[in-house]
Amino acid sequence: MGNGGYHTAGPLGILFATKSPCSMQFQPGTSYVYGYAIDILGRYIEAIEGKPLDVVMRERIFDKLGMDDTEFWIRNSADQNRVARVYMKNRTGAFFSWNKSHELLRKPARMMGGQGLVSTAGDYAKFCQMFLGQGKLDETRILKASTVKLMSQNHLNKIGRVYGLGGMVDGKGLYSWGGAAGTGFWVDARTDAYGVFMIQRWGYKPPTYKVFKKHAAKAIDFTPDTQSGPDPTGESTPDLR
Repeated sequence: MGNGGYHTAGPLGILFATKSPCSMQFQPGTSYVYGYAIDILGRYIEAIEGKPLDVVMRERIFDKLGMDDTEFWIRNSADQNRVARVYMKNRTGAFFSWNKSHELLRKPARMMGGQGLVSTAGDYAKFCQMFLGQGKLDETRILKASTVKLMSQNHLNKIGRVYGLGGMVDGKGLYSWGGAAGTGFWVDARTDAYGVFMIQRWGYKPPTYKVFKKHAAKAIDFTPDTQSGPDPTGESTPDLR
């Protein structure tokens, strides 16, 4: 399914109900379209667990990893001033910023399986460390090692794509993804390292992610060319979607 009707109002269950009658655009494994299958997967989780998605993610992931600053909205109004501003360019190329942090103070009517979380670099680092640890952070296991291995495999190799389960892969141990406003991360089993890149921009693509990867590779004495997997921010990989 594609992105048509994406802005349907109401809880995730309502979105699921509007999309479930839609026919498939093609047989699974024969082609690819950027859609919101992972968002709808969140609804499956709600149905199986009998709980809202935010509660499941809090119980299963965030609390276990100590990700105290990760949520679908800002619970404590005192944290509002911690929200980063988003930078854009106008038609003349001049920068301007906007901040709609007040909207994050309200619990959203619909929490999606593939988007919408508010987090910090520190919290996301814990998630990456867990993934790098084959599903385990310190003494806490979130995923089976076999599950991490399955997620890191290229499941669309036959059609020339580079997607694992929930992220982009290169088939050599690199797993990555990026956010709409330029954030990105990667976990690289070959170098036993991960990177978390936090930027807030919209409508333009600075070369910052490429520079960040270059310096990160230098810091761990790794040749950037051999780490040139898919760029989750889309800054140098135009076929992200």
